[in-house]
Amino acid sequence: MAEQNILISEATEEKRLKDFKKIAENWDRIPEYERGRLDGTITTLATVYLGKVKGVR
Repeated sequence: MAEQNILISEATEEKRLKDFKKIAENWDRIPEYERGRLDGTITTLATVYLGKVKGVR
């Protein structure tokens, strides 16, 4: 995959950070199945965009 810079607006970045904070604060309230799906999605995206991620199975 070719490396490219992805530009997003400051408002979009702030919304993403607020959404992430909300998920993190309520992690224990999320059903286990949904936590697993979310964890898998985050791991997959990190692997795609960052290459092999240390500490990931």
